Amino acid sequence: MTIIDKPKKIPSVNILLNNRSVQKLVSMHGLVLVTRCVQSVLINARKSVLAGESTNMAALVQSVLEETDRVLLPSIRPVYNLTGTVLHTNLGRAPLPESAIKAMANVARGASNVEFDLKTGKRGDRHKHAEILICQLTGQMLLS
Repeated sequence: MTIIDKPKKIPSVNILLNNRSVQKLVSMHGLVLVTRCVQSVLINARKSVLAGESTNMAALVQSVLEETDRVLLPSIRPVYNLTGTVLHTNLGRAPLPESAIKAMANVARGASNVEFDLKTGKRGDRHKHAEILICQLTGQMLLS
């Protein structure tokens, strides 16, 4: 395996993109995303080589695979709340019941009447939905 220890030995973006493993990434995630990951890996490789370190093609390909995995991770992920605070503002507050999650997923699959009044066929008030529920919960009458 060729040791990459000088900047001129660092492969081009196209050479790395044509690697079989990287091509699999392209077919799964698209050329634009994988090209950005390759560029990022090559920038870091260039810095490392200039700092006196060396690498090889297999390590670069592995770095592209890892960078692609890193980029695809959602920025908001489940965590364990071990803080002792039940409704922690930094950790998403209260968990939602399954029925609320299902209701949100059903509405999120398409268009909804969030600001559309179904009775009049005109623009509605997005706060009306919460107002109706709050009135039901508190036993108050809805005025309009």
